[in-house]
Amino acid sequence: MIGAISLLVIAIGGCLAISNPAIFVLYYGITASSTDAYGIASFLSTGFGQYSFVMQLLLILAFLVSIYNSRFMEKKLFITVGSYFLMCLWMAIVIFQKSFSTEMFYIGTLNVWIEQMSPIYLIILMLNRKRTDIKRLFELYVVIHVLLAFMVIYLPLAGVNIFSVIKSSNYLNDNTSLYDAGVAGFSNFTQLFSDKYAFNQLAYFHNSNDTGFFGGVGIVVGMSNFANSKNKKHKVLWGILIFCAIALWFNSGMKGPIVGIAAGLVLFWYINKKDTLSFFFKIWILLFLILMAFYGSDLINVIFENIFSRTSTLGNSILTRVQKREEGYKFILENPIWGSGASFDGLLSRKIDPHELPLRFAVLFGIPAGFMSLVLYYLVPISSFVNKVKNSLAGKYQCVLLMICIAVSLTNNYTDVVLFFFALYVACFDEKNTIGSLKG
Repeated sequence: MIGAISLLVIAIGGCLAISNPAIFVLYYGITASSTDAYGIASFLSTGFGQYSFVMQLLLILAFLVSIYNSRFMEKKLFITVGSYFLMCLWMAIVIFQKSFSTEMFYIGTLNVWIEQMSPIYLIILMLNRKRTDIKRLFELYVVIHVLLAFMVIYLPLAGVNIFSVIKSSNYLNDNTSLYDAGVAGFSNFTQLFSDKYAFNQLAYFHNSNDTGFFGGVGIVVGMSNFANSKNKKHKVLWGILIFCAIALWFNSGMKGPIVGIAAGLVLFWYINKKDTLSFFFKIWILLFLILMAFYGSDLINVIFENIFSRTSTLGNSILTRVQKREEGYKFILENPIWGSGASFDGLLSRKIDPHELPLRFAVLFGIPAGFMSLVLYYLVPISSFVNKVKNSLAGKYQCVLLMICIAVSLTNNYTDVVLFFFALYVACFDEKNTIGSLKG
């Protein structure tokens, strides 16, 4: 039975990959991503052992179809897409040189290439922007995940275990006790402020940070549509989404999205006031945003610990991250070109687990990949965002999503890959003029 379901999902995926690659990205993120849908992909793999591999091949098919359909693209898009493709190519080269020396071969190679923040998703969205409303697709993606994750976490409390088959199990055997410690409710949700591991729910994601990432983005999507909807019934529905998203965030406590929301609102204020601010004040605002992106999570921890907890773990948390960063630098100097070849073997035992995305890329794929990630995941999107500001295409919605992406990518080592690129695209590359209160 499970095998038949797996094959049906693959068949539908094949049709979507050919007919509408952008929708396939949504479909892949719900059914096959090892970050956004870890539990679902694991369940379907029990019915067909090569399920994940086949779905990854379909993702590449969607990529190739997108390129063919856009073969007459304008020069600017060609250069942008070509730059991201070069990063994909470098990642593939690094992994294949590792594969042939360790006999990991194709299946493992493909999995690492696609799931380690490969920009293949962003390329597909860019190439299909005129055929599909990517912003609406992004919001649908968020709604589906938020509601499904909410049910996976909360229905068992009512004795309904229909979704237990897709619930994730911890991928780190030595940290099993840290996950699914409890469920946040009206009577106990404040425990999160004194103990970040109070709940730590996985739902069906790769880890609990993913739960918080979807929760934070779900709050933004819900509030935007609630504020801009004139239909009372629609407001009720968006209110339900906001409630479910808040519940997800409390089951994780991931600080990145909250930092991003706060920093995004400051950025929006800055954009609207920039013509009346002095140059000196502009520099301080921009410096504040940079510090928020890097250290906002630690600042929230300080506030929580001083208000709710007598024992502080912040010093240890900062020291641990500093140590991981230092060990990462040492490893990069030892392996400047290929990094670890995308392999984690021996890294964690040496406390090499950098949380900053460019440093992580440099560790896994070498200094060239670290540099390309800095340019392609930060400088290029920010440059595109600045152009949107100049053309009055950036509202609160885009500002908040951009800062969430930056904050999450600089403070968490591994999170929802498909969601990240959906949000980054809508924040920086979507060219539709839909500015509103929190609307974008």
